[in-house]
Amino acid sequence: MSFEKLPGNSRRLLQSIVESDNPTDFLSKYFDEANDQEEARGMIKELREQGYINVMWADNKPWYVTLNNSARTYEERLKESEASVSEQNRIIIGDNNTISNSAIANNIENGYEKRGFAPKHPWICGIICSLVAGVILMFSFWEKIAEFVGGLL
Repeated sequence: MSFEKLPGNSRRLLQSIVESDNPTDFLSKYFDEANDQEEARGMIKELREQGYINVMWADNKPWYVTLNNSARTYEERLKESEASVSEQNRIIIGDNNTISNSAIANNIENGYEKRGFAPKHPWICGIICSLVAGVILMFSFWEKIAEFVGGLL
């Protein structure tokens, strides 16, 4: 299962729930004091869907809250995820020389236009076509074609 980073407001709520002595009381008070209860409900839903908390509702507010282990280890997993992303974006050149967060290859890939031989090398193609035409015109049957065309005129 891949790690998904929480939005800032949901992350702060999760940290507060984890740090509280009684998650149920904390979340109930937080929900009652929230200026926008729909936003609070959305954050609680997000935490529940991500598997960080379990919530039972009563009287349209959180009644019983339990924390899962993933909620307690969220910050550790976030640091590990950020470390692995920064490690993946690192290019090692030579002896301990590094380039981090480089977009060089990405720019080359996106800016590169796939073209065939002729658009890349028009001079070479022109010379080859001229040589082929010259060789074809050297054949003897062209004299017969020239006499035929001359006879039509």
